[in-house]
Amino acid sequence: MDYFNNYDYPTFKNRIEDTKELVSKTEHEVEYVPFKRYWYHNINYRDLDPKQTKWYDYWRTQVRVGNYIRTDLGYVFLYANEVLNMVGFENHQHAYECLVNLWTNYRTIEVPRNQYVIEIWNEDQFFLARIHPLDRYLVDWIADFIHVHKLPVKVTDWYMSAIDKGAVLSDKQLFVELWLQSKKSLIHIPIDGLFALARYYPPNNKFYENFHDVCNLDNVYRQGVAAIEDFISLNTTDDSSLFVKSIHSYTLKRKPFEGSLRFTPHHKISIANLTVQIDYRLLSVHLTNIIKYTENIYRNRMKFRTKLRDIVIPDDWKRVLDSTFEVKTETIKIDFRQVIEISKKSEAVRNRLIVEEPEALDEIKLHIQPVNTAPTDHTILKGDFLASKHQFVQLKHETVLLALRDQSWQISERAMKSVVADEFIDVVIDNINEWAVDTLGDILIIEIDGQYVLVEDYRSEITTLLDQVL
Repeated sequence: MDYFNNYDYPTFKNRIEDTKELVSKTEHEVEYVPFKRYWYHNINYRDLDPKQTKWYDYWRTQVRVGNYIRTDLGYVFLYANEVLNMVGFENHQHAYECLVNLWTNYRTIEVPRNQYVIEIWNEDQFFLARIHPLDRYLVDWIADFIHVHKLPVKVTDWYMSAIDKGAVLSDKQLFVELWLQSKKSLIHIPIDGLFALARYYPPNNKFYENFHDVCNLDNVYRQGVAAIEDFISLNTTDDSSLFVKSIHSYTLKRKPFEGSLRFTPHHKISIANLTVQIDYRLLSVHLTNIIKYTENIYRNRMKFRTKLRDIVIPDDWKRVLDSTFEVKTETIKIDFRQVIEISKKSEAVRNRLIVEEPEALDEIKLHIQPVNTAPTDHTILKGDFLASKHQFVQLKHETVLLALRDQSWQISERAMKSVVADEFIDVVIDNINEWAVDTLGDILIIEIDGQYVLVEDYRSEITTLLDQVL
């Protein structure tokens, strides 16, 4: 269902008329004015104040001559809707090229991950894909534009080029099949696509938050998965892969231009025909275990306090991953001639400091760059609530977590017994921690001196989750 294209026709028509009236307007250079919206694509001229309108007119003038200057996504989507409606264009090919250039030049605009579009790739199995707004909408709009106007470009070729630039597609099957057709190593797969297929989202946990940049974790995860894929292909006689294939026909159908301000009939069009499908349940299990095992290697290396649990992985895969990320030590060769020379110079400096200039010691400063160890804010994304809420309620986690919250996040064993009633405390705590590891990548509840304590790092997230569920 498209939640953003529910305009009645008169309102929709008025918005398009706005576009036609203002399309030829230009503007001389003006100061950049930000235009921030949570739903970037759901905008029209009436959302702009006078200063923003002046900037938009100037920016659009620059884009029309090929000068893609800095701007916000809201302006990009507004202009994309003009192009989709052929406002200012007489040739569909030229409009198509303009859309591609818009996407290519502005898809690198940084967007907070909590404002990525969350697409449910499979409602039954809850594969959630987080997609940059321009990738989520403009990539599909361009494909629809190619199909509707019968341009001399294959829709699948366009999608292939988008994936090649790092886009995650709105359709899981199309994304995977075209990725496999590219025959590229998994070291290059778009990271948010890999997380979606694994149904494990490391950016939700504290380890990723603290060490993502230091360890280049996105690349580490891809290295681990690529190493196992290479191992499988080299050690089997058939065409084996993590992507277990079965031959089926699959036709991608959808309503064109969903989420845009382009009025089209509401019948579906056939975008692509595919002939191979994947066992996504098995793929998800394999990818999750590979990524978690890889992450634990780095948790150990960085001396992180908790490890991911319940990882089931073949021993030969463990050996491959251990070898892939093994820290290679180099043999140190000592040049004793340089050692003697350095020793002589050090002795001379020491003698000068002691005999000639004792006050020089006061001038020696040791500069140490402070390390910021303060925890950063962390919020579970809405999509993860969607994926975990049913299981959360089903396992009655809220009863225990409510009791912990009401008791300032720690509770005695005796009090806990009354909370869990006829169930075993250890079983209940283990169930909660297993759910937490799957959702957050960490355990939630630990036992300290007979008290059950909820880990401090996640108290704000649990408060939010309880508010969502209750």
